[in-house]
Amino acid sequence: MEPEHIMVDKGYRGHKYLGKGLVHIAGRIPMRVTRSFRKMMKRRSAIEPTIGHLKSDHRLERNFLWGIPGDRLNALLFAIGNNFCILLRALACLVFFQFRVAWETVQRWFAWFENRIWHFVQPLIVRA
Repeated sequence: MEPEHIMVDKGYRGHKYLGKGLVHIAGRIPMRVTRSFRKMMKRRSAIEPTIGHLKSDHRLERNFLWGIPGDRLNALLFAIGNNFCILLRALACLVFFQFRVAWETVQRWFAWFENRIWHFVQPLIVRA
């Protein structure tokens, strides 16, 4: 499976791509292009910072695994780690929500108990 259009940044210049897809370098938008092509170029510009942040946050600057299988394994481990972070964040929100619900329940119980006890304690305070 080969891509038809390949959007790259200016650091890709000089590379000899031998595949079937057309390589488009960012910053070089020809005058006569379709609106959908311009949207694809802008979409690439929107995705690039996200990829950069993911690379720096998950230690993808340098790959210590050898060869093409190493590249694939590194990308797979990165995806697993990223999904694990998302799951941990969701679990933390769920646990926080459960603690909040439990705390509100305890507060309601104390308020109910205080109302019930106050009716018995108030006459004792007035007599003393």
